[in-house]
Amino acid sequence: MYGYLRLDIAGHHVIACESQIRRFAERDSFDLAMIFHERIHGGSALTALIAELRRSQCHHVVVPTLEHLVRPGMSRQAVEARLWREADTGVFVAAETPDRIG
Repeated sequence: MYGYLRLDIAGHHVIACESQIRRFAERDSFDLAMIFHERIHGGSALTALIAELRRSQCHHVVVPTLEHLVRPGMSRQAVEARLWREADTGVFVAAETPDRIG
């Protein structure tokens, strides 16, 4: 499992967001390999995450909240669809139920 968070959404709570991701992975018995941090502008971390998901053949990503999937010019559903289409990956939301979306 990989984590993904946006620094502009996390603000001064990056460590808390990372802890939330780690707790989710541990609680649900996932091995958390890495947490990708997206800068305020750009999509390089998302692109790197997709490349790593393909390379590792991992199919699980966790985000602290759904807001971390919303990108400028892209809806949450578009980001989820991209992860599913390009890496056959579903998304878990740590702040909500452990149900997989996407």
